[in-house]
Formats: sequence, structure tokens, C-alpha cells
Amino acid sequence: YNSTLPSYEPHPNVYGVPINGAPRPGVNAANDTTGAASENALDLEMVGSLAPGSSIYNVYGPNPTNASLDAAFAFILNPNATFSNLDNVSVITNSWGSMDGNNTAWYNYLQEAQARGITVLASSGDSGDNPSSSKYTGSQLEFPSAMAYNSFGITAVGGDTLTLNAALRIASEVAWNNSASRIGSTGGISSAFPEPSWQLNSLANNVIGGQGRGVPDISAIANNTYVEMSVYQNGAGFVPYDFISQGTSVASPVVAGIIAEVDAVLNHYNESNLG
Repeated sequence: YNSTLPSYEPHPNVYGVPINGAPRPGVNAANDTTGAASENALDLEMVGSLAPGSSIYNVYGPNPTNASLDAAFAFILNPNATFSNLDNVSVITNSWGSMDGNNTAWYNYLQEAQARGITVLASSGDSGDNPSSSKYTGSQLEFPSAMAYNSFGITAVGGDTLTLNAALRIASEVAWNNSASRIGSTGGISSAFPEPSWQLNSLANNVIGGQGRGVPDISAIANNTYVEMSVYQNGAGFVPYDFISQGTSVASPVVAGIIAEVDAVLNHYNESNLG
């Protein structure tokens, strides 16, 4: 945040929330070989850079499984006394995914989030519509991004490529797709969920045609994004490490930061969250 926020903006407060025996944040993250450390750094930087002064809780399990994802969602909605401040959460973002399918545990979780005015976001995925992509999960769409019903559910976030001109104004904004690398913003129609009423009764149905839940709902920048993280090296302490990232894992936390800002303004005027 020293690099991404102007000096006059307050830094976010970031809290690590390991569950089910996951290791606490610390220097051992330098030993990670799964990509989780980079993924977490990316998500936290995107959310916090768009929502200065916010409180961000990084809730994570010990392994990249649906069981850990379920447990993390459940803990956010029903935390223990140590992390009781999670009761004030207004937006949840998730960048992990697996095959499109109905996870019955999330049915109840999403209803609770809706009732409490919590926006739940999920990256749509990075395989475009290409089964040959290295990012392909085994189905056209991904869980949990496709989970939606008539009155509650996930807001699926796709990705775009944003180009600015010399005046830092938008020159173009198109769907993120790299056909040479077989990656891009995943989108399509779910085989697990019917088309919800709010899509059926909109112009989206001109494309969906009643076949099923259409994904994504919205999109944000997902390409050529500069990320900075610190990696612990023995004898040198924390060393800055820069990389350029791409993927809907950029887009979902970007939208989360924007929604957190909007909710803060709404709350200031005694209005409810976007939900």
C-alpha cells in the first residue's frame, strides 16, 4: 500500500484468519509452492487499493478444496469471538473455483448473506470458453460463480482488458481474451442452475434464451495489472517483488473494493448496504 495508495489515503488494516489448522501468516509463506501466497497478495492488494482505510479479513483454510472454501464462507458469516468484527462485513470476494455444480451448503449461506445485506462476489474463471485452456476446470462455468437464484446468490465477476490514453482516460475496454495462451474471461450458460428471473426479464435473455444461469454478471480489469508483494529471504528480510498479473482473480477483488467504498458512503447517510 506504500506503493499503491497516495500518501494522504489511510492504509487498510489486514487481518489473517486461518481456519481448520491452516498456518498463520508469517515468513513461512516464502516456502509456499502452491501459488496461494501470490494469489492472496494479489487479492488483498486489489481490495485495499480500491478501499483505503477499510478492514480486510483474509479467511483461508489449509488446502485448496471445496471443503475449505465451504468452511471459510461459513466462518465469515458465523465467526468466533476472536474475529467478531467479521459481523460487520459488507462484501465477500472469492477468487478460487471448481466445476460448475450445486453446493447445497452455499444455498443457506447465500440466503443469510442476502438477508444481512452482504454482497458475495466470485471470479468467473480464466479459461474463456476453451476446454484446452490450462485454466479449464472440467466444465464451461465455475463454482461458486454460477450459483444464483431468483432473489439471492453470487455476483459473478468476469474480466476485461482496459487501455488508457495519455490523459489516463479510457481508450478502450473489451473482454479479456488471449487466444494464443488459451486464457480469458470465462463466460457462458450454467448446466446446473436455471436462468434466474432477473436475467429472464432483462435484455440478457436475448443471449441466454432461457437455457440457464448466464455468467458473468459484471466485469472489471483483469489484464496487465501491476502487483507488488514482499517475499521473506533469509539474511535479507522482506524483499519487494513485483509482477504483472492477469485473470478474473484481479477483477473480483477490484469490484469488492469499489463496493466497500459505496457501502461506506451509504452507511454514512444511514442507508443500508448494496447487498
